[in-house]
Amino acid sequence: MIRPFRVDTATIPLPMLRKVSQGYWPENPLEPDVSLVNFIPIDWSQVGGVAIEGFTSIGTMLMRHAADKNFKTGEEGTTPFTMPIRVDGTIRNETFAGNSRGHFNFVQNQLYGLTMNFTSWPVASKRADFTGAIRPAKSRANTLPRGD
Repeated sequence: MIRPFRVDTATIPLPMLRKVSQGYWPENPLEPDVSLVNFIPIDWSQVGGVAIEGFTSIGTMLMRHAADKNFKTGEEGTTPFTMPIRVDGTIRNETFAGNSRGHFNFVQNQLYGLTMNFTSWPVASKRADFTGAIRPAKSRANTLPRGD
């Protein structure tokens, strides 16, 4: 049986990813209100292997989340600005920012921690698969991009 669980930037990805990597699973993974999702210890007798899909996407999501929330991870997000949008009849401001050098270090350390946690699971020696983008980008002419 496959038990998927999706974490995205619309949720609170940092604590969710950390708890899952530490061997907890949502008791109610289909709960739409993330504040009501309850994490319980995984019953390892029911697990034969794990797949962590999209490690590259996880890093990208964490970078986007750090900029969107303007996290201070040694440095704030770069050049934050706001833009107005009408929501439910009210003008609200959405804040945007670029990633700082601190965000890159923070996300790299988070990915390392997640990797170490996932590979320490009791089933990791049986079967643990990580996916992610590993090929260099190529142009339409199927050649590697040049930096000049």
